[in-house]
Amino acid sequence: MGNCSSLPPDYEIIVKTGDVKGAGTDANVYCALVAVNGTRSRDFHLDCRWKNDFEKGNVDSFKVANGTAIGPLKKIEIWRDDSGLGDDWYVEWIKVKNILEPNSELDVFPCHRWVKAERKLILTKYDCMLPQFDDHPEQRKRELEEKRELYRLVRKAPGIPKQWNIQQTKYKLAVKCKLTKLTSDPWEKLEDLDNVYKGSMGKPYGLYNWKEDSAFSRQRLQGCNPTMIELCREIPENFAVTSEMVEPFLDGMTLEEAINAKRIYICNLITLSDIVCRFNRLISKPMALFFVNNSKELMPIAIQLFQKPAEDNPVFLPSDPKYTWMLAKMYYNNADAAFHQSCTHLGFTHLVAETICVGTHRQVSPSHPVFRLLAPHFLYLLAINSLALARLVSPNGWIDICMQTGAEGLMGLCGASWKKWRMNVNGWLPKELKERGVDDAEALPNYPYRDDALLIHQGVFGDGKFTDLEDLIKTVTSIIFISSVGHAAANFAQYDEYAFPPNYPAFLRGKPPTSKEELTEKDIIDHIPLKDMTLDIMLVTKILSDRGTNPLGDFEVQYQYDPIGTKAVENFRRKLTEVSAVLDERNKTRPFPYPYLNPKEIPNAISI
Repeated sequence: MGNCSSLPPDYEIIVKTGDVKGAGTDANVYCALVAVNGTRSRDFHLDCRWKNDFEKGNVDSFKVANGTAIGPLKKIEIWRDDSGLGDDWYVEWIKVKNILEPNSELDVFPCHRWVKAERKLILTKYDCMLPQFDDHPEQRKRELEEKRELYRLVRKAPGIPKQWNIQQTKYKLAVKCKLTKLTSDPWEKLEDLDNVYKGSMGKPYGLYNWKEDSAFSRQRLQGCNPTMIELCREIPENFAVTSEMVEPFLDGMTLEEAINAKRIYICNLITLSDIVCRFNRLISKPMALFFVNNSKELMPIAIQLFQKPAEDNPVFLPSDPKYTWMLAKMYYNNADAAFHQSCTHLGFTHLVAETICVGTHRQVSPSHPVFRLLAPHFLYLLAINSLALARLVSPNGWIDICMQTGAEGLMGLCGASWKKWRMNVNGWLPKELKERGVDDAEALPNYPYRDDALLIHQGVFGDGKFTDLEDLIKTVTSIIFISSVGHAAANFAQYDEYAFPPNYPAFLRGKPPTSKEELTEKDIIDHIPLKDMTLDIMLVTKILSDRGTNPLGDFEVQYQYDPIGTKAVENFRRKLTEVSAVLDERNKTRPFPYPYLNPKEIPNAISI
């Protein structure tokens, strides 16, 4: 600690330099205190001669002497010069202790800003206020003008020259798990895949029971793309399924009776119709029907792999030859995986959140309560989108090689779906569930995504304007949900689903079946990825399934310091603890646990 005066110290000033790249400074730093009554202290030079102050991530403490206490504090002024080789400085917070009143609490001045050279930054206690109550509107206006220059949305072309250590991470993981010997040969039999999963690359959940129809249905309810299934109110005209075809699977009901009883559900991937895949690879555009049987279990009853009925586009049924039906399910999942990665994962979490993040930085002051509420949920988002996605989606990157669509097809599908996405429907969980007709837990029981997500969902609406507080609350809730729960549901099941390719194939060789001709296990093997691509899929989905930030509510950077905000955070954490306990109990009794939406497993932000 430094004492730069012969007078006895009356204040201790504690400064936290941010833990971000380039945050530390060698410049001369100064500050002054301002009391509620307007009294201002003298200028303090914050410096300890025997210590390198203000290094990245450091907390530095300085005892200073003003000669007298100036009364309850309202503001602090902080500034620096441009001396030293590294003069940039990012401050997380400043705290002030009145030494003359040992029992007094620390006054907190959150910053979360870069302090510019030769410009005073004035921070109000707690730094959390609406613009109409800010005593320094010009400072606020100037900050936003500068941030608008810094934060801009640009159209990212494939092949951005960015680097990410995914290749290095993949190699290290492969070596650690002794998986480097996989060649470009085909698999000889499906059982050979069992021997690949070793060490930290344990057997993915999808390896178990993947052949069973019940497992195929569970993917619609608790896989990594659980937002596609809808209540079937009528059979689409281009779905050539008939009641006679499916009656053997309807527990004595006709198809019409089952529809009227809300026991028929549909997934229709018509969105893929106009997508052109890399190298003109063929991808199906399927529809699938499901039935809630008398045991309250969802089961598949029909799959049509392309939208236009034709002789070479039959309706596949569970009664078809074993491997023929299996291959039809695999080609359905191949299409579902394409929608999952391009839309459910990339488009509706990463890119939606990035747009909101950039807009927030451009339009909302760091002092605004809404900024302080949202900021923890933007942590690392722009970095991961710029680095990781550019690496994965670049030409000849992982998407091009291991996904049926390739990068261009994936982005085309994402763009087409984005045009239809609306926050007040797709981004608001209760409305989204209602729109799909899956909000009725009696009609569709055992839907873990719905049940667990609703438990966490707390609660733009207003036709683009916030006419009342409720509209703002819903919008902020939606943003936080997308950035945490929505991304967790789409992301963290990836290894369990994708790593065993027959379960949820990102890529299939050959062409979808065009008849009900009886197939064999060899036909299945002839369609799944070769050994080296299997390894690539395993490694990347393992990396993507890792958690990159703290669990929801355990914020890496604290933004709330005012009494109202800190109380809200405490209540939020308490409720999450209660939810976590409920979900722990649910998963003990579920025949197939769903761990991905336990608050302990949900990161605060999209960081992977």
